[in-house]
Amino acid sequence: MRKSLILIPFFLILIFSGCADSVSDLNTKDVVVSVEIENLNVRNNFNHSVYYFVVEAGVAAVIQWAAISTDENRIKSRSTKQIPFNEIHAFEPGDEIIIYYWSKKEPGNNNIKSQRIETN
Repeated sequence: MRKSLILIPFFLILIFSGCADSVSDLNTKDVVVSVEIENLNVRNNFNHSVYYFVVEAGVAAVIQWAAISTDENRIKSRSTKQIPFNEIHAFEPGDEIIIYYWSKKEPGNNNIKSQRIETN
């Protein structure tokens, strides 16, 4: 009986932590991307910060990259960040861009989402 009483707080923590938004709950609707004349606008509608990596689509097919989460590629919750096209590696006007994003500091491969953006 005593052992089961000790486990009750542990189970309550598990139950209530499952009810809150988890950083693994990020989906493609939480990040809204739009194109302006010289910028890529990225809106984070998620309840946590997200991190991103943007690259020209052709380059994405031939590089290997790792998800790095720093203040430079962080978008705080409910914020928008403008990414100038001249900061996107190998980008030329009219190219397709891929933005990869994640919400954990050290995401697993299955926690990284992506969107393809036409810049015509």
